[in-house]
Amino acid sequence: MSPRNLDASMVKTVRSIAAALLTILLTLTVSARGQGKTAETTVWDKVFTDEQAARGKLSYQSACSDCHMEHLRGDGQAPPLKGEDFAPQWKTVGAFMAAMGSQMPPDKPGGLPFATYCDITAFILQANNYPAGNKELAGSLEELDKILLTPKP
Repeated sequence: MSPRNLDASMVKTVRSIAAALLTILLTLTVSARGQGKTAETTVWDKVFTDEQAARGKLSYQSACSDCHMEHLRGDGQAPPLKGEDFAPQWKTVGAFMAAMGSQMPPDKPGGLPFATYCDITAFILQANNYPAGNKELAGSLEELDKILLTPKP
């Protein structure tokens, strides 16, 4: 084989490899874009049940209402958990629950079971007129951080 034929053969091989790599790269890019387009979940997607909110109301009354009051509007010291001032403070349900779990109740922060914090959150969401559904609010804080607290669509 002459050097000239070797060069032409190498160029053809390099072009074939480059074309194959480009095809793989485009396939991976399209695949990654498809995976990145997940639907966002919001509090309007019925992320708690009425039964869970009812349990949460009982837990709220025993653990939270002394400061945040029965009407959830706070006592001047404790912030309101209901009304137009509630949702804008928090971007996600997970952010709200992380703050609540690390600070409440004041005499024993983090002292309630995680499921109880979920129930109380369901009650607070219901009190703020978010709709109930047929699936309970549950999961890790990371999962709950994917539920956006948004204004009514």
